[in-house]
Amino acid sequence: SGFDPNEQITGETLQAILHDIIDDHRSTNFFQSDEAFEEILNPDPTGQGEVIGVYTLQPRFDFPNDWNREHSWPSSLGVGDEGIAHDDLMALFPADRRLNSARSNRFFDECTPGVGQCESPASVGSGDTFLEAAEGSSQDRFTFSPPFETRGDLARAIFYLATRYDG
Repeated sequence: SGFDPNEQITGETLQAILHDIIDDHRSTNFFQSDEAFEEILNPDPTGQGEVIGVYTLQPRFDFPNDWNREHSWPSSLGVGDEGIAHDDLMALFPADRRLNSARSNRFFDECTPGVGQCESPASVGSGDTFLEAAEGSSQDRFTFSPPFETRGDLARAIFYLATRYDG
């Protein structure tokens, strides 16, 4: 079935139509995604690094020691550790490995700086190992909020995942 933008389609009907449009795609191997990031998806336009980190917005170097793949939908919350959803490049982003680990499986949401244990910007480590995410990010025990500049990309990735794999 096709999609007519003039129709007033909403809810599950719209999700089913969109799912039918995007449910047949070619999968890549998860372990090849670092090459795709460097060459196509998120290369560093300054040429200083391999990629731009989704949380730091800074050049990242040396895969996998400095950066790794961030699942916009955490593997532990339904994507799993293998299969087509786990390997889908539309759901993966390059991230500083330490901030990726700090995000863990927290849901994306905002916390209010100065209220409770909300830290803004989000960070990990201390002393020589301290690393801060970009301005606009925040975190508490239950949530992680990415920088303003990447929220739209991450939201689109999660919408895609929900439509593609839950359809």
